[in-house]
Amino acid sequence: MANGIQSFQDFLKSLSSEKPETLIGKPNSQVESTEAFEAMRQYVLNRYQGVEARHTFLDSGEQIIDCIPIEQQPSLRGSGKPIATPPTPPQSQLPSYPAPDFDKRQRTTPPPQLSPDAKDKFGNQMWCPAGTIPIPRLTLDQLSRFKNLHDFFQKAPGGGRLPTGIKGRSKSFSLEAAHKYAHALQFVGNVGGTSALNVWKPSIGPNQVFALSQHWYVGGSGAGLQTAECGWQVYPQKYNTDKPCLFIYWTADEYQNTGCYNNDCSAFVQTDSTTVLGGTLAFSTPGPSTQFEYTLGFYFSAGNWWFYLNNQPVGYYPGSIYQGGPLSVGNATEIDFGGETVGNGTWPPMGSGAFASGGFGQAAYQRAIQYFPPAGGVANASLSMQQPSPLCYTIQVSSSADAWGTYFFFGGTGGMNC
Repeated sequence: MANGIQSFQDFLKSLSSEKPETLIGKPNSQVESTEAFEAMRQYVLNRYQGVEARHTFLDSGEQIIDCIPIEQQPSLRGSGKPIATPPTPPQSQLPSYPAPDFDKRQRTTPPPQLSPDAKDKFGNQMWCPAGTIPIPRLTLDQLSRFKNLHDFFQKAPGGGRLPTGIKGRSKSFSLEAAHKYAHALQFVGNVGGTSALNVWKPSIGPNQVFALSQHWYVGGSGAGLQTAECGWQVYPQKYNTDKPCLFIYWTADEYQNTGCYNNDCSAFVQTDSTTVLGGTLAFSTPGPSTQFEYTLGFYFSAGNWWFYLNNQPVGYYPGSIYQGGPLSVGNATEIDFGGETVGNGTWPPMGSGAFASGGFGQAAYQRAIQYFPPAGGVANASLSMQQPSPLCYTIQVSSSADAWGTYFFFGGTGGMNC
């Protein structure tokens, strides 16, 4: 134990001595068999083979963050692949008029996830050295909250899903937990897009899984449906914190056999040392002067889907992970923005927990919603809203000739009658 945190080397040594009965018997464990446990352990051992951590600290959600040399991250380790150079996305065409009256410019700039001046509760600097990237430590305890590795990689336990209204969604597999949405979409050719997401901290109760706000960029149909996704989510089962966390996700085959969050598998190539994928974000509280937002987006260029946070490149999904499908060449045909929850007979609050009618300072929002046409430039989205569970979640889409552009308020209380 160094500086209050188990050292990286001690963590690696502990993997060999872990017994299946130790984790399977824990109250929160869902591991379905000793075989599933062994597969999890082997995955973690393989993930960290030959890897070093040059610094370790806790983030604000008390997740252990290891600073890993960039070439040792899961997507690059041992590959010898060169790292792509980030492109400059098209610049926003939003007018620079004042924000709407309800905003009154009282939004608060969120603090950065990491800072060389910040320290965790043990006094460790919350910052990664040059040449490394911050990756939350993947432990067997974290994996044991899932039945097996496949469940861990899925968008939600038992399977993923796209919002109602996305054409081509198959119904060939069942879900253990039901997904609910309030979202807005447009069928349009694109190479990505952007919006500012207002972050909150909805409460996740028993028999509930997660609540999120995100973007979907979609191509293909049926079992060949593909996505690049980004947003924030509260997902305690996965992140072991009740705070909102930054996430990305992808699938090449409609969530069936491909896909994972963040750096959990060898898909995303991270290039930025100041962003923690899966790390916590500052969140809003009711009132106009306590609204935090982060600008997120994807931009496809030179064969890669680049992810941006607050207009800074974080890294990219190589087009090759889409296995020759439409997203491998940037052929996205749909954009979607909104909220999603997952529950088992009862669903958590979405957004702030307030319905869309609560408006600014009460309900969650996304604003300045735009997409990048394949021919170049930027276009304001023209969204069709869908609220298939209006007793639990609503959405109101608007547009304005100011810094909000196309925007919506969304959310709701959740409950049992969704």
